[in-house]
This record gives sequence, C-alpha cells and structure tokens, in this order.
Amino acid sequence: MKIRIPYMLQQYTRGIETADIKGKTVGECLNILVKEFPDIKSRIFDESGQLLKHFNLYLNNRNVSGLASPVKDDDELLILVAIDGG
Repeated sequence: MKIRIPYMLQQYTRGIETADIKGKTVGECLNILVKEFPDIKSRIFDESGQLLKHFNLYLNNRNVSGLASPVKDDDELLILVAIDGG
C-alpha cells in the first residue's frame, strides 16, 4: 500500500512524500513506516503506541478510526494533520 506523508512530517522521512509499505492493517503499515524512518515515531504515536490525536487517517479517501483496519496492497493511506479552530 502507499502511505502519503504530510509535508510537516517529510523532514523525518528524508523528504519522501509517499512510502510503499506491505502490511495487513493500518497499524502494521504505520509500524513498518516507523521502522524505516525511526525519527517519525514520536511525531505520530504517543508513548502507548496510539496515534496522536491531532492526526486523522484516510484509507482510500475514507476516514479510518482504528489502527486495526485491514488494508490491501493497492490501498492508499493519507496521514492528515487535523486543524483546530476556534
């Protein structure tokens, strides 16, 4: 699957915008991404391994709420920074 990395995180992926990852779930794919680019880990996950609250994940343009969501090889995952307003 392809993981699209937001601009603000590309400094932790050596400028890579899209990573090709093989995994069975969203969480597994993100963990593989972290193994490839260790500096990104603390930027997307908290200490307990949960996605930080200011990120949203979109699998094939649909919001994904859980890391256990299954993925296929031709899927695309977008990591999107949530914008707070008020």
